[in-house]
Amino acid sequence: MGEIKYKINQPNKGDKNLKIYLGGDIGVNNLDDLANKLKGFEKDFNEFEITLGEVSNFDLASIQLLISLKKTFEKHKKKAKFKIELPKESWELVEITGFSTEIKNL
Repeated sequence: MGEIKYKINQPNKGDKNLKIYLGGDIGVNNLDDLANKLKGFEKDFNEFEITLGEVSNFDLASIQLLISLKKTFEKHKKKAKFKIELPKESWELVEITGFSTEIKNL
């Protein structure tokens, strides 16, 4: 099990937009920590820009988490924008499983 890499741009005081950069192991073994951390920000911000890059592990549970986050944000009238840059092998997994459309619509 690898580590998740977080980078959070601290917004200016009063700014309700948060930019989060994620990388590393975003697989099933690390998702509880990741989900709790991201959901913890929800109360303080209205808009989120989540960028995934330099990902070493990405699986079906990762896809479920991203879709769930987007739905949760929308349910609470928050905006979420995702930028996902996956390694070729991970993107092939997304396509094989039929989730490429969902990922592109995030």
